[in-house]
Amino acid sequence: MSKLKISHVEIADDLLLKKSCVKIGDKKIETPIKAIDLTKRRPDLPITDQVKGLNEICKVFNEKNLNEYLTGARNETILNNEMERTKNKAGENEINVNFVFYEGLRYPNEKGINFLMDVAYEYSDITPLPILPKLSKKIKENQNFQSEFEDYKIFMQKCIDSVNRLNNQDIMGIIPESITSSFIPELIDFYHNNNITSFVYDFGGKVSTGMRTKIRELMISLNELDILENSFLYSINANNGKMLHDVPVVRAKDVLTYGFGFSALGDQHIRKFLPEDLRKILLEKEKKRIANSENPQVTLFNTNDYGYYKTSDISVLDDIYSHGDTKIPIKYLKKKSVTFKPAQSLFNSERIGIEAIKYRQIIKDQSSNTYDYFKPKKYIEENDLKKLLKFRKDIRI
Repeated sequence: MSKLKISHVEIADDLLLKKSCVKIGDKKIETPIKAIDLTKRRPDLPITDQVKGLNEICKVFNEKNLNEYLTGARNETILNNEMERTKNKAGENEINVNFVFYEGLRYPNEKGINFLMDVAYEYSDITPLPILPKLSKKIKENQNFQSEFEDYKIFMQKCIDSVNRLNNQDIMGIIPESITSSFIPELIDFYHNNNITSFVYDFGGKVSTGMRTKIRELMISLNELDILENSFLYSINANNGKMLHDVPVVRAKDVLTYGFGFSALGDQHIRKFLPEDLRKILLEKEKKRIANSENPQVTLFNTNDYGYYKTSDISVLDDIYSHGDTKIPIKYLKKKSVTFKPAQSLFNSERIGIEAIKYRQIIKDQSSNTYDYFKPKKYIEENDLKKLLKFRKDIRI
């Protein structure tokens, strides 16, 4: 088996920022690191080499299309060719993680499980278990939580057994936001009993700083099993802050996730279902902008103050755009085209990736006061930093 190995672990004294070397087979990365959405990468949107290393792919299935693949009504070869093209965008030494989202309201049968896990396995260097947005929500809303939780574990066991039929990879356990803090130790024990020591926390579109009790239980569980330092913790679907349609700058809450001990930060892939009235307002605004030949509204992360700027103002865009740090042509951020959304996503991931690299050096050079790096950032709230300080103080390593 291509075992995941973690070495050279350093943890800051004041914040739970963790620096390490993660090796999977003959591939290795340094953490903390920002995962890059591989579906967004294009030859005409080059990102700086230093942030490369960890990629994520997300493939969404539901009851209908899964059944179509199982019965042959949908062409499986087309799916494999699509996945292969995406995977080939990665560099030879980059680590790929293919997340399978299953949006059904019922757990799939054995054939469905095998299909989902085959897709996850074949296009990953480490295999994550499925993410279940709708079923996770069902667990949370059901009055009989214990029963739903047991069903969830039974399903995950079937997924683990499916992978282990022919396995040469480590498996990553999924911890959904819907699991209450009191059940997290039981879930971690379940994964650990299956030799799983790498975990993905699915924030489900929530802000990480609002999940402290659950993350605390996660860290306590790992610490009690004596695997906290040697666990690979990956976060996905963390909210980057409330993107209200009339607010020009949003606090970059997603970046603070690193301060809770996570090694990797993935993107948010949760589909946003806007209220009909708000959707119509935004649609009308977009129509007016196009009719008036206005520039498209772009949302960009500013490393200087940790704000996400929503703007169609070219002067603001020019100010945020880092001419010396990025290879992504600014023209793709100024005009609506097929490259507009990928350019925006890659620019933000690249900026956060560069910050993650800075964290590695800060952990090494000023372990006792990493807090000082974040304090001058205008859009990082003092209260959020205090929460991170307290969180680290309570985790004794």
